[in-house]
Amino acid sequence: MKQDQAGGTASGPNGAVPLPGGAMSGQGASTTNPAQAGTPTAPRTRSNAQAATGNPPAATAVAAGVQGDASAGKQLYVGNCAGCHGADGGGGIGANLKLADGPKSWTVAQFNTVLRQGKLPSGKALNATMPRFADSQLTDADIANIFAHVKTF
Repeated sequence: MKQDQAGGTASGPNGAVPLPGGAMSGQGASTTNPAQAGTPTAPRTRSNAQAATGNPPAATAVAAGVQGDASAGKQLYVGNCAGCHGADGGGGIGANLKLADGPKSWTVAQFNTVLRQGKLPSGKALNATMPRFADSQLTDADIANIFAHVKTF
């Protein structure tokens, strides 16, 4: 693990952050929230998302043009993006997401490419500070949900 340069939050590979119980976000291990006295909280994985929604695998989300769920995306954004982009998307270590030519003007497929490959719609590569999220960390459906939340800024 390395120390994040903003506020000392420990982060791991690809920006993973510690979860209650010691697991890192994106690792897929179930944890228990001590504040809820033994109530298990399941990680956001493709199988959990499928079980909850009955939808086809998340890999089809971008191809199918899924719009995403902003309320589900808010929770994912807080855990994976807010540390750099700010709680309201206004920027910090990471870019301001509220700009007119930013994510609000992109398609979900373009947003997915940014998070997976670190490439802006213009073709410009982002610096190494921006994590490249693997499908095991964020599914395409998770990314569509985050995108829906970002569009609310």
